[in-house]
Amino acid sequence: MKLDQDHSINRLYEICYSLKKFSTVKAIIAFGSLVDVQRFDAYSDLDFIVLTNAKGKKELLSSVSWLIDIYPIEFEYFTSKDSMKVIYSDGVICDFGILTEEEFSDFEHGEGKLIWNNDCFIEKIDSNINLREEDEIQKGKILGDIISNLYIGMLRFSRGELLSAYKLIQNDNITLLIQLFLEEDESIPKFKEYEYVRRLEFENESLSIELSTIMLGYNNTPEAASNTISLLEKEYRLPIYQRIETLIQEAKG
Repeated sequence: MKLDQDHSINRLYEICYSLKKFSTVKAIIAFGSLVDVQRFDAYSDLDFIVLTNAKGKKELLSSVSWLIDIYPIEFEYFTSKDSMKVIYSDGVICDFGILTEEEFSDFEHGEGKLIWNNDCFIEKIDSNINLREEDEIQKGKILGDIISNLYIGMLRFSRGELLSAYKLIQNDNITLLIQLFLEEDESIPKFKEYEYVRRLEFENESLSIELSTIMLGYNNTPEAASNTISLLEKEYRLPIYQRIETLIQEAKG
């Protein structure tokens, strides 16, 4: 899988074109490396926010057909009730939020770049909507974050960012994996998040042994990523594993 910087930029414009079809969309604002273009390369994701009204927000978050119509999606999940992460089948990653104007005014963010706006949009914003239960989001978010860390971590490894890849795959994912496999186990005490690593050897010895195959050191991130997939496959079978394995094999040369 060969990623291309211009291909990613073109995908952003395709997304904008798709969103412009919605009369409720007011603006599309880019963030991150899309603003600091010197940092943007073939491995960068597309960070953006869509400004709309309450009706449009519900419509855009209830179905991602406006993204699927552009190109098939490999993996998607909610990172909050207002935001999602999407990985396209060709490797392009989108990290986006859907906000009303009122919500955006209270949203903490860095420097943004206006990609498109609709000057004709004037409407009172009603942000009082409940899209999904927080519990449902949280369950999918843990697994989604693990997959995202694997995918983005291997992209960063390919870019030469070995430390960042190591942190995502061999550090951040450890706590997430413990949460994922222990959260549903009623026999295990529910610790606070920062205590998830405490007493693991006593509560679930087999899991602690399997996690040791993921913590392999700075130069062994591809092997750690492959072992993570082997662990996940026991409970969760997802098509995106093949995409990540391709990145792993490319990293191994």
